[in-house]
Amino acid sequence: MSRIYPRNIYLLTTLSVSAALFLPFFTAFDHIFGIISAIVATALLSVAIIIYAKFTSFDLTSKAFYIFCVGSAVAFFGISVTLFCCFMPIDPSVSRVWNIIVSLVFVVIHSVYLAYHTQLILGGRAYQITEDDWVFGAVTIFTNILGIFLSMLGLRR
Repeated sequence: MSRIYPRNIYLLTTLSVSAALFLPFFTAFDHIFGIISAIVATALLSVAIIIYAKFTSFDLTSKAFYIFCVGSAVAFFGISVTLFCCFMPIDPSVSRVWNIIVSLVFVVIHSVYLAYHTQLILGGRAYQITEDDWVFGAVTIFTNILGIFLSMLGLRR
Protein backbone atom coordinates (compact mmCIF):
# COMPACT_ATOMS: atom_id res chain seq x y z
CA MET A 1 0.00 0.00 0.00
CA SER A 2 2.84 2.41 0.73
CA ARG A 3 4.31 1.89 -2.76
CA ILE A 4 1.20 2.83 -4.74
CA TYR A 5 0.85 6.46 -5.74
CA PRO A 6 -1.31 8.41 -4.59
CA ARG A 7 -2.16 6.09 -1.68
CA ASN A 8 1.32 6.57 -0.25
CA ILE A 9 0.81 10.34 -0.16
CA TYR A 10 -2.57 9.87 1.54
CA LEU A 11 -0.97 7.55 4.11
CA LEU A 12 1.78 10.03 4.91
CA THR A 13 -0.68 12.93 5.07
CA THR A 14 -3.04 11.01 7.36
CA LEU A 15 -0.22 10.16 9.74
CA SER A 16 1.03 13.75 9.83
CA VAL A 17 -2.41 15.22 10.42
CA SER A 18 -3.20 12.63 13.10
CA ALA A 19 0.02 13.43 14.94
CA ALA A 20 -0.69 17.15 14.64
CA LEU A 21 -4.12 16.58 16.19
CA PHE A 22 -3.18 14.30 19.08
CA LEU A 23 0.13 15.88 20.19
CA PRO A 24 -1.55 18.99 21.64
CA PHE A 25 -3.61 16.73 23.91
CA PHE A 26 -0.44 15.14 25.31
CA THR A 27 1.27 18.47 25.85
CA ALA A 28 -1.71 20.52 27.04
CA PHE A 29 -1.20 19.75 30.73
CA ASP A 30 2.59 20.16 30.83
CA HIS A 31 4.55 23.27 31.60
CA ILE A 32 6.19 25.02 28.68
CA PHE A 33 9.66 24.36 30.12
CA GLY A 34 8.98 20.62 30.18
CA ILE A 35 7.75 20.63 26.59
CA ILE A 36 10.68 22.66 25.30
CA SER A 37 13.21 20.55 27.20
CA ALA A 38 11.62 17.37 25.77
CA ILE A 39 11.81 18.85 22.25
CA VAL A 40 15.47 19.82 22.65
CA ALA A 41 16.40 16.48 24.23
CA THR A 42 14.57 14.58 21.49
CA ALA A 43 16.27 16.59 18.75
CA LEU A 44 19.75 16.14 20.22
CA LEU A 45 19.24 12.44 20.89
CA SER A 46 17.80 11.83 17.42
CA VAL A 47 20.68 13.60 15.66
CA ALA A 48 23.24 11.72 17.76
CA ILE A 49 21.59 8.36 17.04
CA ILE A 50 21.33 9.04 13.30
CA ILE A 51 25.00 10.06 13.15
CA TYR A 52 25.96 6.94 15.10
CA ALA A 53 23.86 4.70 12.85
CA LYS A 54 25.48 6.16 9.75
CA PHE A 55 29.10 5.90 10.82
CA THR A 56 29.20 2.77 12.98
CA SER A 57 30.42 -0.55 11.66
CA PHE A 58 27.96 -2.43 13.89
CA ASP A 59 25.10 -3.78 11.78
CA LEU A 60 21.77 -3.54 13.59
CA THR A 61 19.78 -4.78 10.59
CA SER A 62 21.09 -8.30 11.10
CA LYS A 63 19.81 -8.22 14.70
CA ALA A 64 16.13 -7.59 13.85
CA PHE A 65 14.89 -10.67 15.73
CA TYR A 66 16.63 -9.63 18.95
CA ILE A 67 15.37 -6.06 18.62
CA PHE A 68 11.83 -7.40 18.14
CA CYS A 69 12.12 -9.64 21.22
CA VAL A 70 13.43 -6.84 23.43
CA GLY A 71 10.76 -4.45 22.09
CA SER A 72 8.02 -6.98 22.83
CA ALA A 73 9.36 -7.55 26.34
CA VAL A 74 9.47 -3.80 26.96
CA ALA A 75 5.90 -3.41 25.70
CA PHE A 76 4.65 -6.18 28.00
CA PHE A 77 6.63 -4.68 30.87
CA GLY A 78 5.02 -1.28 30.27
CA ILE A 79 1.54 -2.77 30.08
CA SER A 80 2.02 -4.80 33.27
CA VAL A 81 3.40 -1.80 35.20
CA THR A 82 0.51 0.35 33.98
CA LEU A 83 -2.08 -2.23 35.03
CA PHE A 84 -0.34 -2.76 38.36
CA CYS A 85 -0.29 0.99 39.08
CA CYS A 86 -3.95 1.36 38.05
CA PHE A 87 -5.42 -1.45 40.13
CA MET A 88 -3.16 -1.57 43.18
CA PRO A 89 -3.10 1.13 45.83
CA ILE A 90 0.45 2.44 45.80
CA ASP A 91 2.18 5.51 47.14
CA PRO A 92 2.39 8.39 44.62
CA SER A 93 6.16 8.61 45.07
CA VAL A 94 6.48 4.94 44.07
CA SER A 95 4.24 5.59 41.08
CA ARG A 96 6.51 8.48 40.07
CA VAL A 97 9.59 6.22 40.24
CA TRP A 98 7.87 3.58 38.09
CA ASN A 99 6.88 6.27 35.60
CA ILE A 100 10.50 7.41 35.29
CA ILE A 101 11.78 3.83 34.90
CA VAL A 102 9.22 2.94 32.23
CA SER A 103 9.82 6.21 30.37
CA LEU A 104 13.60 5.65 30.38
CA VAL A 105 13.18 2.11 29.11
CA PHE A 106 10.91 3.35 26.32
CA VAL A 107 13.39 6.10 25.38
CA VAL A 108 16.11 3.45 25.05
CA ILE A 109 13.99 1.06 22.97
CA HIS A 110 12.79 3.83 20.65
CA SER A 111 16.40 4.94 20.26
CA VAL A 112 17.41 1.43 19.22
CA TYR A 113 14.52 1.35 16.75
CA LEU A 114 15.63 4.72 15.35
CA ALA A 115 19.17 3.44 14.80
CA TYR A 116 17.84 0.22 13.23
CA HIS A 117 15.49 2.01 10.84
CA THR A 118 18.15 4.57 9.96
CA GLN A 119 20.49 1.76 8.92
CA LEU A 120 17.67 0.15 6.92
CA ILE A 121 17.09 3.40 5.05
CA LEU A 122 20.76 4.23 4.46
CA GLY A 123 21.48 0.75 3.10
CA GLY A 124 24.83 -0.98 2.77
CA ARG A 125 23.99 -3.42 5.58
CA ALA A 126 22.62 -6.97 5.72
CA TYR A 127 19.12 -5.68 4.99
CA GLN A 128 17.90 -2.45 3.44
CA ILE A 129 14.74 -0.97 2.04
CA THR A 130 14.38 0.00 -1.61
CA GLU A 131 13.85 3.45 -3.05
CA ASP A 132 10.22 2.54 -3.69
CA ASP A 133 9.66 2.27 0.07
CA TRP A 134 10.38 5.91 0.81
CA VAL A 135 7.01 6.34 2.55
CA PHE A 136 7.77 3.39 4.83
CA GLY A 137 11.13 4.96 5.65
CA ALA A 138 9.59 8.34 6.40
CA VAL A 139 6.85 6.81 8.56
CA THR A 140 9.26 4.68 10.61
CA ILE A 141 11.65 7.56 11.30
CA PHE A 142 8.70 9.85 12.13
CA THR A 143 7.12 7.37 14.54
CA ASN A 144 10.45 6.58 16.20
CA ILE A 145 11.18 10.25 16.86
CA LEU A 146 7.59 10.75 18.02
CA GLY A 147 7.98 7.81 20.43
CA ILE A 148 11.19 9.30 21.81
CA PHE A 149 9.46 12.66 22.29
CA LEU A 150 6.45 11.15 24.09
CA SER A 151 8.74 9.09 26.31
CA MET A 152 10.75 12.23 27.12
CA LEU A 153 7.51 13.95 28.10
CA GLY A 154 6.81 11.01 30.42
CA LEU A 155 10.09 11.71 32.20
CA ARG A 156 8.94 15.23 33.02
CA ARG A 157 5.66 14.20 34.67
